[in-house]
Amino acid sequence: MYYSCYFLLLFTLSTCGKSVSKQQNSKEIKFTVAHYKMPCVGEDMQLCYWISKDGREFEYFYDEIEGFDYQWGYQYELLIHQKKKENRMLDASEFRYELRQELAKNHTDKTFQLPSIFDGQKLITLEKEQCSYMGMVPIYTASFSCEDLEHSEQALFRYENNGLLLLETE
Repeated sequence: MYYSCYFLLLFTLSTCGKSVSKQQNSKEIKFTVAHYKMPCVGEDMQLCYWISKDGREFEYFYDEIEGFDYQWGYQYELLIHQKKKENRMLDASEFRYELRQELAKNHTDKTFQLPSIFDGQKLITLEKEQCSYMGMVPIYTASFSCEDLEHSEQALFRYENNGLLLLETE
């Protein structure tokens, strides 16, 4: 009888510890995702989300958000489920992020600045007379040229017609 109670107590304590541990390994976070992405360096040069977690300062976000279909020119309010990865690669993120709910999606005409050079690499490319940002997002230069942009440190843009509209170079 003594052993039965002892094992029952151990089992109860071990399952309580697991449920507490699971709760600590995941949580809900509110993200504000900006209407543009920023260049960043993770494994390679890439475009990262520019996010605010739970209303704090905006920061780079290197990971993907499962179930989230991002579109430039829209600011999002998201409810995200953050879960600690059990088996992860050494350089990989410690967490996995899943979209729980898209709370808001608002189109914006706000302008933003992007660098032309980042971490010593040119971010403006020219292929077949089309200027683009990191080879991913078309740039409409309007009264400027792609060469003007290549020789600037940064530029002011607005997202329009599935691309970046160049408004000013610095």
